[in-house]
Amino acid sequence: MRNFSFEVRLRRKTRAKSIVQQVTLLGILTLLIGCKPHTDASPAGPEILALGAEVFEMNCAQCHYDGSATETMPALKGSPALAGPAGNAIRIILNGQRGVSQVNGHTLGGIMPSQNYLSNSEIAAVVTYIRAEFSSGGAPVSEAEVEALR
Repeated sequence: MRNFSFEVRLRRKTRAKSIVQQVTLLGILTLLIGCKPHTDASPAGPEILALGAEVFEMNCAQCHYDGSATETMPALKGSPALAGPAGNAIRIILNGQRGVSQVNGHTLGGIMPSQNYLSNSEIAAVVTYIRAEFSSGGAPVSEAEVEALR
């Protein structure tokens, strides 16, 4: 079991590094070509999105996978919590969520533990990333916004 756990962590870390490398490469290519990056999803810089992707892989993907719904977890794709003000997602990450809830017409009873061990910069980056990846984007989240809700 110990080797399996190590292998899972290694795969997640490798996947996070791959995402970071892809985002970095995209930024470099954009600079070399002289084009402005496509920013419909988020005006956040590649460094913030790369950090957010890494934080997501290491702390969120175990339950939220690729953003699709499960029997106990709501879909991040199209989630009202992500479409609204960033404070909604920040509060859920800081405080967790439990009990029965209705999300996109589905009744869910899962438990999301608090992730308040993450730093303000990690929470800001992951909220920026998940809003860009699974929702309509929105402005990048600042560390000050997280601190104000902590």
